[in-house]
Amino acid sequence: MTTTRDVTREISIAAPVDAVWKALTDAEELVRWFPPVATVQPGPGGRLRREWQTGEAIEERIDRWLPGEHLRTVGLTGAWKGITTDYHLTTQGGVTTLRVVSSGFGADADWDALYDAFGGGWDFELRGLRHYLEHHRGVRRSIALARGTRPMTAEESWRRLVEPGGWMGARGLTNLEPGARYAATTAGGDAISGCVLLWQPPQQLAATVERFNNAYLRIDSRCIGENGTPWIWLSVYGLPDERVRRIEREWQTSLDAALA
Repeated sequence: MTTTRDVTREISIAAPVDAVWKALTDAEELVRWFPPVATVQPGPGGRLRREWQTGEAIEERIDRWLPGEHLRTVGLTGAWKGITTDYHLTTQGGVTTLRVVSSGFGADADWDALYDAFGGGWDFELRGLRHYLEHHRGVRRSIALARGTRPMTAEESWRRLVEPGGWMGARGLTNLEPGARYAATTAGGDAISGCVLLWQPPQQLAATVERFNNAYLRIDSRCIGENGTPWIWLSVYGLPDERVRRIEREWQTSLDAALA
């Protein structure tokens, strides 16, 4: 009888395998697409630590280190504790395929929220990795983060953030597919447009924002648990920090109004 579950995701990236490996294992590269803060002690038995603005910190032990081929980590702290993640890399014709397998989730309902959060998390993060390597490789990233202040269901969050009359403006966004173009005027008056990369209502949306130098946007209404706190995340490349902080302040104000 199966007592554990795996989360498996695969993505193809138009970048050399060495660049993808470095993005997974080098602290300076990790913070350009994954956590805002990272430290890496490389090699078997080493440590990998990631930190987010929310105060969450994850430390993992490196169990396998085959450059350009296979990285395996085992979570030691936080939500990742006891979870093993394997990163398998193959390359052909200048395109690298990355397959990520996170394993060790229990089969009972107590694990469902974490299992779903990992699946949705990798859906977003791997697209962010591809966006970074294909469009902004080597460029420093700044992050604008706006968060809700009270828990609500994913359905209510999605309605208030994405659907007509919410944070995405009077028209909102509906029935989009990955690869589709979008255009919206936020509740704060920002005209934004770009390409939809991930569309998972009522849980999350990922898209480019061309106005801010082809930034990478995530709207997440899921978090962990039935009543999470919604948030908006924007990865910005090549723009001054003061401008990113201004975006963050303005988006927090308009998000507060949309969720009031």
